This record gives sequence, structure tokens and C-alpha cells, in this order.
Amino acid sequence: MPIIQTKYTADPAPIVYNDTVYLFTSHDEDDGENFHMKDWLLYTSTDMVNWQDRGAVASLKDFKWYKGNNGAWAQQVVRRNGKWYMYCPIHGNGIGVLVSDSPYGPFKDPINKPSIMACLCSILSFSSLKRVAMTMA
Repeated sequence: MPIIQTKYTADPAPIVYNDTVYLFTSHDEDDGENFHMKDWLLYTSTDMVNWQDRGAVASLKDFKWYKGNNGAWAQQVVRRNGKWYMYCPIHGNGIGVLVSDSPYGPFKDPINKPSIMACLCSILSFSSLKRVAMTMA
């Protein structure tokens, strides 16, 4: 049985910190013909049985350089040096990064442009992108 049953979620990115599992997901609206993904959600649990819906913690609107309203794909969140970094692939527009002091947000775009351009995304493998993301945090 799925953990999340009330919304269309995909691309789970769990991270454990202290006694809590933070489950970041992408979110597909139910009005899309193919997909309509405009934000990223957070669910938390301290026992892996009971989950709390924390709502959207970031959205495409957080990237002022992106003018679309669809394409919030499989994010990954990394905690490093007291900050939470959310790496967000934006369909066809590269990878943006958001930063927060808390996993609950607010997440802000510190550079106001893609951290990895779309042209680089097409030639790099997923594993090399993950290594790049770890070195940037």
C-alpha cells in the first residue's frame, strides 16, 4: 500500500535527520493530460507508519528566471553545514537550487539562475549530476 494516498506524488527523496524521516516528493496535479507538476511536497514521520502532510515547501514560482508553470521534476534534498539544499530539475530548463535553514522552508533561490544549464544536463549522467550537486552544497 502506498504511503501517500491522497495526492499524486512521484520521485520520493527521503532524508533522515535526527529522529525524523523527511520525504520530499514531486507532485502531479490531477488536471493534467500528460503531467502538470508545479511544486514539491514534504511528508514527515518519526515512526515510518504515521505520516504528516506538510504541504508544498517549494514551487516553480520560487525560480524567478523560469517563466513556465509545469515541469517540477524529481528533486533531491541534501543537508550540509546547517542548510538544506533542494536540487530541482525543471523540465528542459536545467537544474535549479533552492536553500533553506529548515526542511520545512521557506526555500529561496540564492543565485537566481539555473545551477546546471539544460545543455549540460543532456550530456551528464545522473550519477555525475549527483556528484556535482554534492560538491556544490
